[in-house]
Amino acid sequence: MHVEVAIVGGGIYGTAAGYFISKAGIRVALVEEGAIGNGGATAFSRGIVRVYDPDPVLASLSLAGSFEFNHWEELGYPGLPPYRRTGCLYRVAPDHHDAAIRLTKELQGSGYCFEWLTSVQLASRFPFIRTAPADLAIWEPDSGYGDPRLASENLAAASKTQGAVIYERCRAGAIDRGPGYWRISLPYGSITAQVLLLAGGAATRRLLPLLPIVTRSIGLLYMESGTMILQPAVPVIDEITGTYIRPLENGGYYCGTQVMEQADSPGDLRGFGEDHLTDASLRVQQLLKSSYTGRAVNGFIGFDAYTSNYRPLIGFMTGYEDLFVATGFSGRGFKYAMALSKGIAGQIGSRLGYNLQFPEMHPAFYSPEKVF
Repeated sequence: MHVEVAIVGGGIYGTAAGYFISKAGIRVALVEEGAIGNGGATAFSRGIVRVYDPDPVLASLSLAGSFEFNHWEELGYPGLPPYRRTGCLYRVAPDHHDAAIRLTKELQGSGYCFEWLTSVQLASRFPFIRTAPADLAIWEPDSGYGDPRLASENLAAASKTQGAVIYERCRAGAIDRGPGYWRISLPYGSITAQVLLLAGGAATRRLLPLLPIVTRSIGLLYMESGTMILQPAVPVIDEITGTYIRPLENGGYYCGTQVMEQADSPGDLRGFGEDHLTDASLRVQQLLKSSYTGRAVNGFIGFDAYTSNYRPLIGFMTGYEDLFVATGFSGRGFKYAMALSKGIAGQIGSRLGYNLQFPEMHPAFYSPEKVF
């Protein structure tokens, strides 16, 4: 099979890019080792969508990405909206207060709403949080959390109706470069393409071993609510205790641990252990009042590809005008997946001689080549 664009990786970035590229009438083939949306970081992501980030570049990308999820239906994206707007609370560490206030003032110029809460306001509106007199927190009413698997499945299904070919449970083997094309070896055949997009997350390093990314574990503990259910049920990011909460519809929640490991590939990571359980439990006990804490039910290890500065590794590879890489999202990628994938599609389309324009892009969006 010969196509204009071959994509390796069926997570949120591979499927979103495939959706935008195929929508323009460009012939696309996507190869996914497992099932669409059910492997790699996409499968483990809890999908928190928020805007504030201490890094101004990532905050701007998050602002553009948040716009996409908050306007899923208006933008004509496929399937049920994979996003639940609940608001998000971000408690800022004391030594970061001044920088955070400056950045949120800048971002508010784009029309996004940030509300600063003092310790007294925090205790009143979020009674499940342990507070201290010096606390300052950011409340984002237009944030929330999504379902990365559902988003990937919806985008892949729509891509098929637009002419894309998708190979699930199909491992990409050797990748060879010929004159004007790339060849991807599959178990019983191959695909050739004019442009190759590698969007396999941490697995991308298997195909390009010299990429400056590492696989890092992300431990998640599933907690059953205590005698009192968290209300309002919103995501909480807490710089002070170093944990976060992602609520579940049944009253439980996920929380995080700071026990992390680095490895060359996901297969080298160990499973969830007692040290993960102890660390995550202690951190959530420092964050929540005891009547809300609940008990641990399950724990598991997710992972993602990390870069040294947490910014994605995204763009055409130096020396290869037809090889595009999108990886290194450092556990933060879902919230700006749709916005960045428009930029990816635009660059790849331009390389093929197409003019892909997305006039509905949020004004905060920066094209990948401008940022990274």
